[in-house]
Amino acid sequence: MGKQDFNPVTIIEKKRDGHVLTCDEIEWFFWEYTAGNIPDYQASALCMAIYFQDMNVEETSALTLAMAASGEQLDLLNLFPPGKVIVDKHSSGGVGDKTTQAVAREDTLRPLGLDGPRYFRPRPERFQEIVHQWP
Repeated sequence: MGKQDFNPVTIIEKKRDGHVLTCDEIEWFFWEYTAGNIPDYQASALCMAIYFQDMNVEETSALTLAMAASGEQLDLLNLFPPGKVIVDKHSSGGVGDKTTQAVAREDTLRPLGLDGPRYFRPRPERFQEIVHQWP
């Protein structure tokens, strides 16, 4: 089945009935919805089906990647030395999303070449300072 053969109702019914959606189905639905080709009520129906049936790791990954690819992306790779791991926290901009607090255990950071433990509470103005001062 090619992407042009997808139907939003079929995708909604598939998820409603507890089946796993393919990456192509998820990407197609997301892109068609953001392009204005799928009405809000059908997107709501898919969200409800996902709420009741949940998503597996592959489905969640496909949706996350489609969402990330839909917006403007900032390439930070040239700001860091080769081989450094870059970790991103994406803000939804929602209510109460003014700060981020993340805690990482030392044993989870060491395999990535990082020392720890770390406690992060970034502020946008501090991020700008770090970027402008990077060697």
